[in-house]
Amino acid sequence: MAQLIIGGECTTLRETDPDTLALMAVHAARKRGVRAALADDRGRKVLIVLPAGPLGPAI
Repeated sequence: MAQLIIGGECTTLRETDPDTLALMAVHAARKRGVRAALADDRGRKVLIVLPAGPLGPAI
């Protein structure tokens, strides 16, 4: 099991395939336009996804 963290929301995923979990995290981040993180069953972050596109104004 893993946890998908999007913004301040946390969702438990029962999928065990690492490729499928990574794809779900990338899809969720792109869909909402926010950062997403994937944590393993011990709470360690194993993947952090940034949304595609500009991240803010250039300084």
